[in-house]
Amino acid sequence: MRTHPRSIERNSRSGFTLIELLVVVSIILTLATITLVSVNFSYSRDRVRAAGRQLQSFVAGARDRAIYSKEVRGVRLILDPQNQHTAIAVQYIGAPDRWSEGTVRLNSKENVSIPYGLGLQNAGLLGIGSQIEIPKESGVFYTVASAVTLDNALGFSVYDGSVFLNKSIPSYTGQNQISSFSLQLKPTVIPGTEPVPLPTGVVIDLDGSNLPSSWRPSVSDTTYPYSSTMDILFNPRGSITGDVAGNGILHLLLADAGDVLRWQNIPGRILTANPTPAQWSPPVVPANMATGTPIVTRDQILLSINGRSGNVSVHHVNPTITNTTNPIADDPYSLAETGQVSKQ
Repeated sequence: MRTHPRSIERNSRSGFTLIELLVVVSIILTLATITLVSVNFSYSRDRVRAAGRQLQSFVAGARDRAIYSKEVRGVRLILDPQNQHTAIAVQYIGAPDRWSEGTVRLNSKENVSIPYGLGLQNAGLLGIGSQIEIPKESGVFYTVASAVTLDNALGFSVYDGSVFLNKSIPSYTGQNQISSFSLQLKPTVIPGTEPVPLPTGVVIDLDGSNLPSSWRPSVSDTTYPYSSTMDILFNPRGSITGDVAGNGILHLLLADAGDVLRWQNIPGRILTANPTPAQWSPPVVPANMATGTPIVTRDQILLSINGRSGNVSVHHVNPTITNTTNPIADDPYSLAETGQVSKQ
């Protein structure tokens, strides 16, 4: 049987050449790479937004608990042990108790020794920002303005340390004066609850957040840690109480952890040696300038808590910037405070 020449020619050209296969594979790999990069970027942006929604739900849940239980409830921000200028988790906390055993000793108009003060401090129940009523049931409250300091001259005594207060005690008449007191201990973790981490790669950037001054590091501390008890407390009416109440609106900046690392050298943020208040002046919220390499590559989301109403909301940062030397947003919280929509 004879094979037709045209049939042989058609059969010999029915496949692809090696070059054609390599071209097709190259095109597929290029498209896959572009798709993966696009998906990863979109995922990173969504991850920050999801963290904002998660944190909003958690904080609003604490407010609901306070209203339902008719007791103070709240959340505590958990610092990142690797970078104590960021928070990476939150935990539910309960109402603070009162301590009024014994008496306080007035060492000066603004310094008092508290019974078992060092033990209370070591247990996380006493610290800067704690409220103390002197005398008890007088309605006159003072704020603890320093850490408990060991008084070596006292020797072994229930008065194992002293603290400075934010204002003078009018009733002070002389050293070693004794008075009744009522100390409001710091809130404690609700039994059975565990810290809830933010999504991987997302942090609360404390240097870019609008926080109470008592939460911020002291410029005299060379390690610059934020307070270990950053507590957002709600009273049974659903409004804010404690340190945050006097802050107006609390703004927590959620951002990509990689972005935050790139921001640490921006003037006014993390310092490494001998700062002055003028040099270290957060909150400082980064923004991209018109020229140069972008330093904000992912979303920046604000969780905003109204100190008066207790309302919890989520907003974008206003990235408007007019400074030509420092990449710092002019008015980063304006969208949250006016209710405007970001143009991003």
